[in-house]
Amino acid sequence: MAFFTEILGGLRALFTWYFAVAPWERAVRVKWGKHDQLLGPGLHWRVPVRDRVYRHSVRLRSTEVVGQNITTADGKVVTLAFVVEWGIGDLLQVFRSVAHPERTLATRVKALIAERIASRALEDVAPLKLSEDITAEIRGLNWGLCDVRVRITEFINAAKTYRLLQGGNGYTEIDHETNWNDDMFRANRR
Repeated sequence: MAFFTEILGGLRALFTWYFAVAPWERAVRVKWGKHDQLLGPGLHWRVPVRDRVYRHSVRLRSTEVVGQNITTADGKVVTLAFVVEWGIGDLLQVFRSVAHPERTLATRVKALIAERIASRALEDVAPLKLSEDITAEIRGLNWGLCDVRVRITEFINAAKTYRLLQGGNGYTEIDHETNWNDDMFRANRR
């Protein structure tokens, strides 16, 4: 039964000469795999076999990245989380520039934040200024995105770290100056 349903769905797609684009969407129609055209909301025609249509929502989106650990230039560990808000301004440009906008944007922002924090001492890192700088740099990309904004939601610098060591009787306090390869440290773990 599923086989016949798939065949009927394929035949229906083959003979469908129109498609609708919702008010919150845009579409790209590609003719013969070469010529692309941006289409707005409404009812549009397509020639089966010749045209391929890609519909995409252009509403505001947000991508959250949590738990990024970065070491500053003075050796302090910073844990942060951030949100990237963005929308699609030019769908045609997005299709021509980026394969996966959400993933690519989050990765680019993550790398830019890591570069900025790793090159500065902890006291020189201001989360609000960092957000503004990264937002300005991302807006400069010509990917067809709009309303891009980076917001740092968590910025944590823990002076001491607590880790549960195997074979121990609970939590052990370890400061950041601990040399993990030190023979004395290994002897204390046993």
